[in-house]
Amino acid sequence: MEPEYNFTHSKYQWVNRFEDQFATETFDVRYVFGELSQETISANIRLNWIFSPALSLQLYIQPLFAIGDYNRFKELARPSSMDYKFYGEKGYEINYNSEDDEYEVDPDGSGPAEVFTFSNPDFNFKSLRGNLVLRWEYLPGSVFYFVWTHNKINEDNPGEFSFSRDFSNLWNSDPDNVFLIKFSYWLDI
Repeated sequence: MEPEYNFTHSKYQWVNRFEDQFATETFDVRYVFGELSQETISANIRLNWIFSPALSLQLYIQPLFAIGDYNRFKELARPSSMDYKFYGEKGYEINYNSEDDEYEVDPDGSGPAEVFTFSNPDFNFKSLRGNLVLRWEYLPGSVFYFVWTHNKINEDNPGEFSFSRDFSNLWNSDPDNVFLIKFSYWLDI
């Protein structure tokens, strides 16, 4: 079993770009960034059961939770610099529309630049992948395999992390199941 937890905070995470003739300092394009706080929880779980030299069962499970919360949106002020214009400060307006799940930005308040919108980039990606392989060597060199592959994905509650709620959402999501059977027979010619 190999569990893993990561937390990262990026002050300059890319969001999108928008054409705007009034963004002359950045060659008529507004390059939008945000601060991203991201948590990732994952694990690689392997179990092997050897019942006899001819019969074995292998299980591989890989859960993943990746949650990202964006805030403090800004745009690049000048090329080749780390200078930014923060939305919500000094005349740069930003509003969140929860009904459409998008942000509306007025980059110059009452100035001539047009208002633009971008989708909320927050995410909450959860997945559970697993494989189960039953191997039976029914004759020397001849093998029967039964394989079950299981996959679940859920993206509810972007930007918010609650392990119990997120695990429940993932567990209750619709799975993709694949079943495979393989025979091989060794011919002694």
